[in-house]
Amino acid sequence: MLPSAVPSIAGIISSAETLTPEYRENIESVFPCRLFNRYGSREFGVVAQQCEVSPGLHVFSDQVHVEILDPEGRPCAPGEMGEIVITDLTNRVMPFIRYRTGDMARSREGACECGRPFPLLESVEGRTSELLVGRNGRLFSCPGPRFYGSGIPGIHQMQLVQESLDELVVNIVPDGDWTPASEEMIVARMKELLGDPGVVVNLVDSIPPAPSGK
Repeated sequence: MLPSAVPSIAGIISSAETLTPEYRENIESVFPCRLFNRYGSREFGVVAQQCEVSPGLHVFSDQVHVEILDPEGRPCAPGEMGEIVITDLTNRVMPFIRYRTGDMARSREGACECGRPFPLLESVEGRTSELLVGRNGRLFSCPGPRFYGSGIPGIHQMQLVQESLDELVVNIVPDGDWTPASEEMIVARMKELLGDPGVVVNLVDSIPPAPSGK
C-alpha cells in the first residue's frame, strides 16, 4: 500500500519506452490506478494515446497522418507489424512529410468502443533496430519477455546480435544462478522462435551501451 501521505493517483501515463504486458502488470500492481500508454516523438510531440476503453492507441489524425508500412514501403494490413511513417499536419514552417520514425507498430481495424473517431494503433512494438527476423521471414520484437530470457535462471544482462538469418549471437552477463542448463534453455528458445538458426552464447563481463547511450 502507498503511504497515507502520498495523494491518491487517478491514473499513470507511460511513454518513451515500449510498454510490454509485463511492465504494465508490474506498474499497476504497485499503484492503485490504471496505466495509459502514450506514443510520441521529439519531432511530432504526442502522436497517439490509449483511452479508458481500448488497449490500443488513438492516433491524433487532426495533427498527424500516420502510415504503417512494410520494408518495401507498402501499407501493412491491420494487425501486421510495420514501420511508423508520419506526415506533420500542423508544422507550417518546416513540415515532415512521410518521415520514417524507425518505430514499429500494428494498426487496428474498426472504431473504438469509446466512440472517439480517431484511427487506432493496436500496439507499438519497439524500434526497427530491436527487431529479429526469423528464417521464415517473421519479425519479432525484442522487448517480448521470451527474448529477454524470462524464466531462465542466471541472466543478469542479455544482448542479442543478429547479422544473418542463419546465426544469432547471445551475449549474457551471468549471475550466480547461471548453469549449463540455462544455456540449453536459451538456445532452445531462440531456435524455436527463429526457425532453428545457429545460436552462439557468449558469457561476458559487461554489455556496453549503444552509441545513443541506451
